[in-house]
Amino acid sequence: MPAPMRYVQDSTDFPASADVVIIGAGIAGSAAAWELTKQGLKVVVVEKGLVAGEQSSRNWGWCRQQNRDERELPLIIHALQRWGELQEETGEELGFRRTGLVYATRDDSEIAAWDNWGKMAKTYGVRSDILTAEQAKTMTPGSTTLWRGGVSSPTDGHAEPALAS
Repeated sequence: MPAPMRYVQDSTDFPASADVVIIGAGIAGSAAAWELTKQGLKVVVVEKGLVAGEQSSRNWGWCRQQNRDERELPLIIHALQRWGELQEETGEELGFRRTGLVYATRDDSEIAAWDNWGKMAKTYGVRSDILTAEQAKTMTPGSTTLWRGGVSSPTDGHAEPALAS
């Protein structure tokens, strides 16, 4: 069950001017506002409903490197670093944890693709471990599927979207 969303009081006191106006107070809008404000810009965030009440309330909160397109890896590596810093920086509980991520499969071609991806990702310093069938079973407790194997990315994480926004 997701964490309950915290109510954020709206305001009718609008500034006469702003350097940046952000439409949408989900994770992306809130993160952009935080970073821009730190740079000294005057930022206004406008939301039609509840903060984190749209897409940010419906996603699963994965902060993952595993199986990303190679062109995305530098950005997600930086993003995971920022997630690790933001709770202390903001003084707010964001629900971010490096929980790891496991994919399991019955398809040998997926294992081969994950192995190839892992070799590429290693050049970026990203850890990705191929799992045997026994390891995949152990890492998916409660599953009754007879896995052929899997992949684990122990440094991937998860943030609670309702808290993070």
